[in-house]
Amino acid sequence: SMTYEIIDANKNDIYSHNEPIRSIEYNYMNNKVRNIFSPTGGTFDHFKGVLFGSFLSGERNFFKFSYEHRRYLNVFKRGIIAIRLKMGYLRKLNTEEELPSYYLFELGGQSSLRGWSTPESFSKPKNKFELFNIEYRFPLYKKWGGELFYDAGSLMNSDRLNDFSFNDNFGLGITYDTTIGPIRLEYAVTDMKSTSKGTLHASILYIF
Repeated sequence: SMTYEIIDANKNDIYSHNEPIRSIEYNYMNNKVRNIFSPTGGTFDHFKGVLFGSFLSGERNFFKFSYEHRRYLNVFKRGIIAIRLKMGYLRKLNTEEELPSYYLFELGGQSSLRGWSTPESFSKPKNKFELFNIEYRFPLYKKWGGELFYDAGSLMNSDRLNDFSFNDNFGLGITYDTTIGPIRLEYAVTDMKSTSKGTLHASILYIF
């Protein structure tokens, strides 16, 4: 799918979530996941690229792309190894322009690095990120299941794609299957020597 969007507004009506922009967006998605609520196999790929401003003119001038890959592997009869790779990069075409933080990337919290409670507790939004998640999901008793997981990610302000500075966490969780997907209770720590100082998350559906 491709989207071309022009939004014009009176400057008196501009808010942080609603400003005049001109952009072209390209999306590619290939979804071969079996059972979207509780994946049992398959792969998922999603690429998104957006150009703001430039020859389109407008209030902002930068390009931004992100890519996500997921893979689900069956192990030990009913166990699942789930893997996710994500990355994103934003480059300003006008280096003197200051972009609002909502255009940038963030990490931290129950959907990315579970060793931190929220994105704000991990870092301020930056222009480049990499994220790796791996989980082993297994049945326990009837509708109850368990998880072992590891998360690693990098969030930086850099114009070089090969710059990395990773933070990571590990943890475990308990799940309960419902008709709308699993309910999860997870505990993650960032330091093996301080397992008592962890972060607890509760949510519906798997992280990916």
